[in-house]
Amino acid sequence: MPLKKTIQDALAHRRETHIPGISGLLGMYVVGIIVFFILSYTGSPADMRQYQFASEKGSVTALSAIFLAMTGAFSGVAYHFSKRRTGHNSIFWLVATVGFLFLSFDELMRMHELVGWLTEKTIGPPVLFRNWNDLLLVGYGVFAIATIFCFLPEILRNPYFAEILVVAFGFFALHTLVDSLMEPPTTNSFILEESAKLLCSASLSLAAFVGLLSVIGEHGLSDTP
Repeated sequence: MPLKKTIQDALAHRRETHIPGISGLLGMYVVGIIVFFILSYTGSPADMRQYQFASEKGSVTALSAIFLAMTGAFSGVAYHFSKRRTGHNSIFWLVATVGFLFLSFDELMRMHELVGWLTEKTIGPPVLFRNWNDLLLVGYGVFAIATIFCFLPEILRNPYFAEILVVAFGFFALHTLVDSLMEPPTTNSFILEESAKLLCSASLSLAAFVGLLSVIGEHGLSDTP
């Protein structure tokens, strides 16, 4: 089926799909994250307010990993139900499950930083980037954008899903820009960079949950075997 027709069908299904209101959930996210930021800032040593934000052992990294794991879990459940729904591309949800669980593990284990460090020791610094770590982060973003284009119809058929993804990528872009341009980093830049990363992860988990609601609610659960 031509891509244009597939997208048109996806948008038609989007208009016909109704999910429970998410304003209450969104409010819980916003209030919870604001309180978390306040506690993380005040819970840092007075002479090092960026600690919970900048340290890999800090609370912001831990919560970011939790949100990414939630994104992978929601995507996994969506994959399970999407296989029983006509018109859905379950491969998208499988890719999302594996990808976000990997990113959650990467967030805790700092694998991209280790790979960047080993690459720089082996072949030297990159030409156009500050370090290989920055290049790997950009690579994650490029892979995500390519995935979106490959599975655009599946993304568009779920109400609010694409809009929340745009917000998440906005925060990812802010995180990457601050990390790449603020040199040397300051307390404010650390807090801004890591706050943007956390907001990106939170937005992704919200998007995956909304997508899950769309998948299981499109025709209800009564038609599942």
